[in-house]
Amino acid sequence: MFFVPRFSAFSIFSDVRIQGGCNRFAALPVRTVSLSARLDSMKSTYDIAGFTIVLDKITMISAVFQAKNDEGWQFNIRLVSGDFLPVKRPDRAKATLDRELLVKAINEHKDD
Repeated sequence: MFFVPRFSAFSIFSDVRIQGGCNRFAALPVRTVSLSARLDSMKSTYDIAGFTIVLDKITMISAVFQAKNDEGWQFNIRLVSGDFLPVKRPDRAKATLDRELLVKAINEHKDD
Protein backbone atom coordinates (compact mmCIF):
# COMPACT_ATOMS: atom_id res chain seq x y z
CA MET A 1 0.00 0.00 0.00
CA PHE A 2 1.33 3.47 -0.85
CA PHE A 3 0.07 7.03 -0.62
CA VAL A 4 -0.77 9.50 -3.36
CA PRO A 5 -1.23 13.17 -2.44
CA ARG A 6 -4.67 14.54 -3.34
CA PHE A 7 -5.35 18.25 -3.56
CA SER A 8 -8.56 19.58 -2.09
CA ALA A 9 -9.96 22.83 -0.83
CA PHE A 10 -9.73 21.70 2.81
CA SER A 11 -6.31 20.18 2.99
CA ILE A 12 -3.52 20.56 0.52
CA PHE A 13 -1.88 17.20 1.20
CA SER A 14 -4.38 14.61 2.40
CA ASP A 15 -3.43 10.99 1.85
CA VAL A 16 -5.45 8.65 -0.31
CA ARG A 17 -4.76 4.96 0.06
CA ILE A 18 -4.70 2.87 -3.08
CA GLN A 19 -5.63 -0.74 -2.34
CA GLY A 20 -3.92 -3.73 -3.87
CA GLY A 21 -0.63 -2.05 -4.74
CA CYS A 22 -1.89 -1.04 -8.18
CA ASN A 23 -0.22 2.08 -9.52
CA ARG A 24 -2.76 4.10 -11.51
CA PHE A 25 -0.05 6.39 -12.85
CA ALA A 26 2.14 5.02 -15.60
CA ALA A 27 5.83 5.67 -15.24
CA LEU A 28 7.09 8.44 -17.48
CA PRO A 29 10.11 7.63 -19.61
CA VAL A 30 13.25 9.34 -18.41
CA ARG A 31 15.69 10.51 -21.02
CA THR A 32 19.23 9.91 -19.89
CA VAL A 33 21.98 12.06 -21.30
CA SER A 34 25.59 11.02 -21.24
CA LEU A 35 28.25 13.31 -19.85
CA SER A 36 29.83 13.79 -23.28
CA ALA A 37 26.46 14.90 -24.69
CA ARG A 38 26.12 17.43 -21.87
CA LEU A 39 29.59 18.78 -22.57
CA ASP A 40 28.79 19.02 -26.28
CA SER A 41 25.65 21.03 -25.53
CA MET A 42 27.70 23.39 -23.35
CA LYS A 43 29.84 24.22 -26.39
CA SER A 44 26.79 25.76 -28.04
CA THR A 45 26.90 28.82 -25.79
CA TYR A 46 28.87 32.02 -26.13
CA ASP A 47 29.66 34.68 -23.52
CA ILE A 48 29.42 38.30 -24.62
CA ALA A 49 28.65 41.58 -22.86
CA GLY A 50 27.96 39.82 -19.57
CA PHE A 51 25.43 37.42 -21.12
CA THR A 52 25.66 33.77 -22.06
CA ILE A 53 23.88 33.22 -25.37
CA VAL A 54 22.80 29.89 -26.83
CA LEU A 55 24.14 29.91 -30.38
CA ASP A 56 21.17 27.94 -31.73
CA LYS A 57 18.81 30.74 -30.62
CA ILE A 58 20.47 33.53 -32.63
CA THR A 59 18.57 34.49 -35.78
CA MET A 60 20.38 37.67 -36.87
CA ILE A 61 23.44 39.78 -36.12
CA SER A 62 23.39 43.37 -37.33
CA ALA A 63 26.34 45.28 -38.74
CA VAL A 64 28.41 47.48 -36.45
CA PHE A 65 27.03 51.01 -36.29
CA GLN A 66 27.46 54.13 -34.18
CA ALA A 67 25.24 54.08 -31.09
CA LYS A 68 22.92 56.96 -30.24
CA ASN A 69 23.98 59.74 -27.86
CA ASP A 70 27.70 59.13 -28.53
CA GLU A 71 27.64 55.88 -26.54
CA GLY A 72 30.28 54.30 -28.76
CA TRP A 73 29.69 51.57 -31.32
CA GLN A 74 27.20 48.75 -31.21
CA PHE A 75 25.73 45.75 -32.99
CA ASN A 76 22.50 43.93 -32.19
CA ILE A 77 21.87 40.24 -31.73
CA ARG A 78 18.30 39.14 -32.49
CA LEU A 79 17.08 35.95 -30.83
CA VAL A 80 14.44 33.40 -31.83
CA SER A 81 12.06 34.89 -29.25
CA GLY A 82 12.12 38.22 -31.11
CA ASP A 83 14.13 39.93 -28.39
CA PHE A 84 17.38 41.63 -29.23
CA LEU A 85 20.54 42.19 -27.28
CA PRO A 86 22.45 45.39 -28.04
CA VAL A 87 26.21 44.98 -27.60
CA LYS A 88 27.93 48.35 -27.12
CA ARG A 89 31.67 48.97 -27.11
CA PRO A 90 33.59 52.25 -26.73
CA ASP A 91 35.48 51.91 -30.02
CA ARG A 92 34.65 50.48 -33.44
CA ALA A 93 37.58 48.04 -33.46
CA LYS A 94 36.44 46.32 -30.26
CA ALA A 95 32.82 46.11 -31.48
CA THR A 96 33.93 44.69 -34.84
CA LEU A 97 36.19 42.14 -33.15
CA ASP A 98 33.41 41.00 -30.79
CA ARG A 99 31.00 40.63 -33.72
CA GLU A 100 33.50 38.68 -35.83
CA LEU A 101 34.31 36.32 -32.95
CA LEU A 102 30.59 35.67 -32.43
CA VAL A 103 30.11 34.92 -36.13
CA LYS A 104 33.12 32.60 -36.05
CA ALA A 105 31.67 30.74 -33.03
CA ILE A 106 28.33 30.32 -34.84
CA ASN A 107 30.03 28.99 -37.97
CA GLU A 108 32.14 26.54 -35.95
CA HIS A 109 29.05 25.37 -34.07
CA LYS A 110 27.16 24.69 -37.31
CA ASP A 111 30.06 22.61 -38.64
CA ASP A 112 29.86 20.25 -35.64
